[in-house]
Amino acid sequence: MVKWTAQGVSRQKVAAIANDMGILSPGATVQRRPDASAKPVRKFSGLWHAASVTRWLNDDALIGTYQPHKVSNRVRTPRGEPIESYYPAVVSVDLLRRARAVMAAQGIGKWGDAPNRAVRVKRSATYSAAG
Repeated sequence: MVKWTAQGVSRQKVAAIANDMGILSPGATVQRRPDASAKPVRKFSGLWHAASVTRWLNDDALIGTYQPHKVSNRVRTPRGEPIESYYPAVVSVDLLRRARAVMAAQGIGKWGDAPNRAVRVKRSATYSAAG
């Protein structure tokens, strides 16, 4: 997925490719059928979406970094400095940086980073005023 994004594939297309290949999203659970030869049944869909691809690519755990957090009133806040090489790296730092640069160039990342945010805010205000 990181490689596809670094090559300029949109996050919607990355999600569609992953779903077509049968790659389950993180947190998906699979229930096995009694017949072991049968295909497993997905529970909680396990499908990828553009937002889950973005969230996954913005996670530094891909390069092995762990950020300790403190939870207070159900709000996670970073505690201390990130710990590098805590996990085994899944992708290279260079590849992840290229993928994030492509996402930034496409206007994808966080809600406020998108170039058409003003259009979305205006459109939602128009719908709420019309309602």
